[in-house]
Amino acid sequence: MTPVTDEEFEELLRCGFDREAAHLETRDAYGTAVELPHMAKWAADEPDDLNWLKGWCTALREHVKAGRSVQHSGVSTVAIPTIATSPPTRTGWSAAM
Repeated sequence: MTPVTDEEFEELLRCGFDREAAHLETRDAYGTAVELPHMAKWAADEPDDLNWLKGWCTALREHVKAGRSVQHSGVSTVAIPTIATSPPTRTGWSAAM
């Protein structure tokens, strides 16, 4: 497996597969510049309108409409006690698509 940049991932997801795509995520922590403010809202039990995920959700909806499947798995090298209490939207993305 060869790691790809964010830009390469977006291009592959946009047009790089016909039937199925699998995304293996190996980050031990979240906290990109985009994610941090939303993680802080979640930690403070504040609402989030999820507009920051609109592009991602739109892309997944388009794949579903075209009969394609996108799967996501995460692997961590450290114990993450908050994994069981991750934001409901995190585990609900595929269900909401």
